[in-house]
Amino acid sequence: MVNNIEVKQLFNYSRFPDTNALLLLYLPFGILLVLVRLILLLIVLLLSTVLPKVKFLQVIYQKLLCVTFGISVNAENIERKEHVDAYVGNQVSALDSFVIHILTQCITPAATLDTQLSKLFGQKFLGPLTNLESLKNNIAHFNTRCKASLFLQPETSETNGKGLLKFNAWQFSLASKIQPVLIETRRPVFNIAISTIDSSYWSNLFYYMFSPMTVYRIRFLPSVEKKAFSDDEFCNKIQLDMGKSLNVTATQYTAKDMKEYQKRYVIEQQRIQNVPVRNAQMAVINAEIQRMGRQVKEVLPMVPLNVIYRDLAKTRNIDVTITNILEGLVTYTPETLPTPSTGTSSSSSQTRSSTPIRVPTVTANNKDPFNTAASTFGKSANERTLSFQERKAQLIANARQRYIEKHGLNLALNNC
Repeated sequence: MVNNIEVKQLFNYSRFPDTNALLLLYLPFGILLVLVRLILLLIVLLLSTVLPKVKFLQVIYQKLLCVTFGISVNAENIERKEHVDAYVGNQVSALDSFVIHILTQCITPAATLDTQLSKLFGQKFLGPLTNLESLKNNIAHFNTRCKASLFLQPETSETNGKGLLKFNAWQFSLASKIQPVLIETRRPVFNIAISTIDSSYWSNLFYYMFSPMTVYRIRFLPSVEKKAFSDDEFCNKIQLDMGKSLNVTATQYTAKDMKEYQKRYVIEQQRIQNVPVRNAQMAVINAEIQRMGRQVKEVLPMVPLNVIYRDLAKTRNIDVTITNILEGLVTYTPETLPTPSTGTSSSSSQTRSSTPIRVPTVTANNKDPFNTAASTFGKSANERTLSFQERKAQLIANARQRYIEKHGLNLALNNC
């Protein structure tokens, strides 16, 4: 068998592919319909719990559940239904087992412990599905008390009906005579998807209640006996026959492939959704760092901007970055500063010094406004800390005064 479709084509990606004004008009009615059907579901669960377990009441519960979930079953050739060990169907919805249970009264082996709702859906816990021998023994014991056929779905994962997943061969060891059952679904008018790639079991049940109707088309194929077939041969034959009758591809994809693709898809969607947020955050952060970097540059003009930005990216604090630079925690090559020009200086006096400036390296007698070197070294840590804070404040004050003089702000202040 050759896959002529990709695994991603077996999913629905939108619950409402044909969203239109009519659906918006239906929305209030749909919500009201959900509330009414929820009340009806609670009534059914209550009655099925307290009343005797008799056949005619079970039929009434089934009809009420069809109303609750808006299910309409169209069995095209019910007369071809046979009494077999097991019915094998494709998996397209959360309520496949319930629909087939209505038509055949079969039992579906459930993966979890029985609940009242699962019992009404025709599901029964017969042991872990991973323990084949235990499952076979439990089925044999169950059949001694209740002669019921099994309903098996060897795909073990839902699809959108555009292809068949590879069947699990172990399920075909549970029966010697089976009858394939073809299941197709549709929702008239609004075409609301039965499930989507990121939907859950309970959200799918909600949309059964929200949708006006879910129509099931059921067809029975001729029964097949295992005879001399091995489990794998029997499995492949049934898959090919069902794919041909459904006019879809019998693929080699497994339920595991579906889950892997689903996981990758959800992660990718989360990444795509988070990209604009991250970009916006980075834009804000970069703008803020640039603003702070300009302020640090005004105080320490000899420090390259790229060095300032790099430290601000870590500290996010102007004072901490200035402190790191002054204490020598940030290594850098100082930029050369222009020599102040005078009215009588020649063009040669405007050249820059080729010797890098280091902070602080000059004596206290130097008139350099950025020289804040201490005249003595404090004997205690408190004295050194106090001396550092004083020198830091003096440096900032000198830089502020230099900035005011550079931009002529002192004149503007005097004229006010």
